[in-house]
Amino acid sequence: MPEILKASDIDIAKMLIHDKILPDWSGKRCHKCNCGTLSSLQTHCKESKPKYRCSPKATQQRVHPQYLHPLFHAGRGPEAVSLQIQAALLLLVILPVPQASIHLILGVNHKVLEAMQKNLHLVRKKLVLKKEKDIKFGASAKW
Repeated sequence: MPEILKASDIDIAKMLIHDKILPDWSGKRCHKCNCGTLSSLQTHCKESKPKYRCSPKATQQRVHPQYLHPLFHAGRGPEAVSLQIQAALLLLVILPVPQASIHLILGVNHKVLEAMQKNLHLVRKKLVLKKEKDIKFGASAKW
């Protein structure tokens, strides 16, 4: 937990990519313009958060590392929560830590906590449904 909260924006993104929690979009096709490739993750001028940049000079879209992720999101305004807090929140939600304690430890709103729990529940549900489709009764030689 201290490593997550002490890490900078680029360090936490690289840590989550290394742990295969976030996908590595570098070198992939841009999802916004669908014509260029994305650069490596870096902090661009005038921006504090690390982003991928699309290659065509006409668009040069910038993509957050948590783009299209089912658990993490990038927001603006009062509902925005940093990637560090979201990663720490995910760790505490996975562990059996009570909601009141998470609220006091991280100082997040209960709505953010409930949204993370709901999204985690949906991801787990999708995984279970996918694994259930692979189960075939009577296909074993021992059956």
